[in-house]
Amino acid sequence: MNSNDQIINIIQQFLDSKGNYDSLKPICIAHEDYVTAEGVKFAPHPDYSHKKGYVVKDDLRDDKGRIRRLTILNSDIEKYNEWAGDRPQYPNIDLYHPYSFLVIRDGYEDVDKQLYVEIVDEELYKLKEDEDFIPRFNKTIYDFLKYKKEELEAEGRWSDENIYYKPFQAFGDWFDKHPEHLLAPPYEIEGGIINVTDALWSVADDLRARTDKDEFPSYRDAYRWWCKRHTHKGKKVTWKSLENEYKKNSYRV
Repeated sequence: MNSNDQIINIIQQFLDSKGNYDSLKPICIAHEDYVTAEGVKFAPHPDYSHKKGYVVKDDLRDDKGRIRRLTILNSDIEKYNEWAGDRPQYPNIDLYHPYSFLVIRDGYEDVDKQLYVEIVDEELYKLKEDEDFIPRFNKTIYDFLKYKKEELEAEGRWSDENIYYKPFQAFGDWFDKHPEHLLAPPYEIEGGIINVTDALWSVADDLRARTDKDEFPSYRDAYRWWCKRHTHKGKKVTWKSLENEYKKNSYRV
């Protein structure tokens, strides 16, 4: 799975049952512990006589303990699903992913839990306790939306009818309200190279700003880091190209 595929997978988890992209909004709260939308339980149909249902009350914060407990739970679910087969009167039960947590979308703090979003992603699960997780998570999605906007503009397909239009507005508004997070570094989702279409001088300017905030030892270190993880319009870029583009366009800064 490449980086964009993984981000798209995360975005899909925000959508409602109709696939509505209006549901994609910045988050304001992330639960630190292992949490699922429906709790953690074995809930077979009453006709299933092989094992009674139960609720898992174990402490699931420890990775090893959680995976061991969920393995047992999933084994019970698989046996039930095998018994249920494809009979419509006995719906199958979904297995539990070992890395799951809930987030709340901005503006939805005081509504019931059905508006929580369950995020299933091992990498993000391990990052969610970062002090700056919320701005970095939002920046990761926002940068992807900016990339999609530029890609669609180049194809002449960007308009208020596009599925990414309202999410782009929502994330942009969030950063307008929280300008202190504009320079939050996005998470570099592992698994692939990210292709960008931003002007190289602008990329270099952003990297220099991050270096000034002590994220990198030097501007060139920042350029080299970026070049290993990105392409520009489908082509590889050298650190020297970033440096030269910045010098040629420094008047824009």
